[in-house]
Amino acid sequence: MLFRKTDHDLVELVSQVLTIFPVTILHKWVKSHYTGKKKELKHHLNNEAECLMGAYQQHQTPHHTIRQPLMPPNHRIRLLFDSSVIRSKLYSHLVRAIHDRHLEQHILNKTQWGRVTFTLVHWDAYERAFKKLPRYNQHNMAKSVHCLLNTNKQNKLYYGDSPLYPICHDHEETMEHVFTYKHPAAITNREHAWLQFKLTLKN
Repeated sequence: MLFRKTDHDLVELVSQVLTIFPVTILHKWVKSHYTGKKKELKHHLNNEAECLMGAYQQHQTPHHTIRQPLMPPNHRIRLLFDSSVIRSKLYSHLVRAIHDRHLEQHILNKTQWGRVTFTLVHWDAYERAFKKLPRYNQHNMAKSVHCLLNTNKQNKLYYGDSPLYPICHDHEETMEHVFTYKHPAAITNREHAWLQFKLTLKN
């Protein structure tokens, strides 16, 4: 089994297993990149070790302040979360434990949803879809979700412009008016956006 990420649990396990093996481990210098005609087992093992080391280094998370590899801990800690032992993704677990409850309550207050409605949303899928959007589209999506898209009602408050909807010039341009106005051009735009949305979901 090949592991290409730092895992102190595995280092500790390997150290313990080596102490119970009925073998003696000897250290011996082996010429690297041996090109002679009489390759021995030690040369093949050395090449294999170099390949594993290269693969390990390519998959490491870069450290910007720590220039040397961390030594395995000399003590044991078992961290439990939701009745499971955490062995990886500690940072994400901590972030969720600290912020998820407050974020959920904020969404419930803002949307006036019940908790049952909240649980119907596939939040992991929503997060993956949001992160795949380009940065500019993420900004627009976030504004749309939080009802922060720029409308003429806002422009009236901030810039003194006309608050009227530019198609009809009869009503204030609010988010609700944009999504419900019965003008043919507005209906066509909404139908096109709805079709594009369904095709995107299908793809």
